[in-house]
Amino acid sequence: FPEIEFSKRDPRVGYGIVCYLSPINTPNGGLFKTTDGGYNWDLIAFADTSFFTLAVTTNESGDNDEIFVGGYTEHFYTINNTNPGLGIVRRSTDGGVTWQSYDESIDWKNENIDYLTSLNSICLVKNNPLYLFSVGDKSTILKTENNGWFWNKPDSVLFSETPDLNSVFFTDRNNGFAVGDNGTFAKAIVNGKKWYQQTSFTNKNLNSIFFIDS
Repeated sequence: FPEIEFSKRDPRVGYGIVCYLSPINTPNGGLFKTTDGGYNWDLIAFADTSFFTLAVTTNESGDNDEIFVGGYTEHFYTINNTNPGLGIVRRSTDGGVTWQSYDESIDWKNENIDYLTSLNSICLVKNNPLYLFSVGDKSTILKTENNGWFWNKPDSVLFSETPDLNSVFFTDRNNGFAVGDNGTFAKAIVNGKKWYQQTSFTNKNLNSIFFIDS
């Protein structure tokens, strides 16, 4: 339960959201409500939806709770009242009975990032603050050219396997390096669009890389 909030009208009424990370753990998630001060909770909306944020206030007429929830679901193939879709922001002015959707008006980001991939390092390109690169597990490499608003993968990553990458550093927007587990050493060219694995002469995990200005 990332958040629990109680009604400002009635202290016995409360709302709680559930967050979960793996779709194999369903049934899970959703919005829960209590009417007896928290002794009992019932799922009232958005089954199998993972929520991270909740806000509760009193509606304009003062006769019910106004609720805002935000989150997402991993069930990409099911878009209906039960599983609303990838990213959702919803509002109810009647205590969770009916809902208004803001999903279509939001420019959702990072939809192409691999599921549950840990990112271990981020690098700001020197003298070009709009460019950033990030690396992580399973040879994940991400790049943004607009100060982090949208991230893309490089055009090609030529690694013999998919080792975890632990650190990244760019000397300029065209030349970068990353290191990782099992002696992985990689070099980027062409504005970070292509990555090639280099020989590092070690099988030890490499955890950090940096350059010293001469």
